[in-house]
Amino acid sequence: MASSTIADAARGARLLYRNSWQFNLLKKLFHASQPLHPPPANRAERIAIRRLLKSELVKAWTGKKLHHCCGRPHVSYSITLAGKAHFVASELGLTFAQLCYLACGRHASRNSVIDGMPVFVDRDVDSVFFLVLKGFSSNVARKELRRKGFLEKRVWHASTITPRFAEVEKYATVLDALYLWMRAEYESRIQQAMHDPDISKVVSLFPQAAGGFAEP
Repeated sequence: MASSTIADAARGARLLYRNSWQFNLLKKLFHASQPLHPPPANRAERIAIRRLLKSELVKAWTGKKLHHCCGRPHVSYSITLAGKAHFVASELGLTFAQLCYLACGRHASRNSVIDGMPVFVDRDVDSVFFLVLKGFSSNVARKELRRKGFLEKRVWHASTITPRFAEVEKYATVLDALYLWMRAEYESRIQQAMHDPDISKVVSLFPQAAGGFAEP
């Protein structure tokens, strides 16, 4: 999947409910070290796989090897970054946008600590949302993350990562991958956006917009 389609895939995907067929399939693929060949066990699982493929949370390869039972090509499945993000977000009770917000805020706060707590400037993340996650609201994501206990308001323009963030760190590799995608997408779009007078005016309001993009 091209990096620019990750947000579109996540936006178009259905909400994953824990213990649903889609969630369980993503869980199996998330923990697999290589592509799997799970033949659908029943109609519900076939529908779940089709939905995951359509929303680009999972991708499939068709090999030359044939099934002995039906003579059909061997199909293997693997989880995409959008799929990993959806699975992790579901595990933590978050949305895709909220997980992206945490991934960005996590890196933005690496070199800023107040009273022993990592802190980041809200607008450093807001500018990324404006360009990369169009259709998602950074204000809503931030408020929900505070309500759920992952963030606290430090001052009117900054947020603190709380001890509960340890739950998110279990999925550090996914957060790193999301951050790298956001950084690459941001840098690409910022160049394109500067040619649009309306977007250029908005971007200019965030002079430290790239401040959160330190090397992981």
